[in-house]
Amino acid sequence: MKITKRQLRRIIKEEKASLQEAEALTPGTDEYDVAYDMLFDELRNAFSNAMEKGLIIDDVEDAINDAKEYIGLN
Repeated sequence: MKITKRQLRRIIKEEKASLQEAEALTPGTDEYDVAYDMLFDELRNAFSNAMEKGLIIDDVEDAINDAKEYIGLN
């Protein structure tokens, strides 16, 4: 499965929305841990897929920065 920058942006945007919903959560609670684990799993899978498809770490970092800018984190 090939992952595009657009797909990575979508994943990050969805996870940001999920984390924003979780902002009221307190670190260390079960709900917080579940939200964090979901984010970690999504990002790990996206990065793994990107690397398997031949992207280098600089490409992944660029995609992360582009996605962060896209959703207003920069």
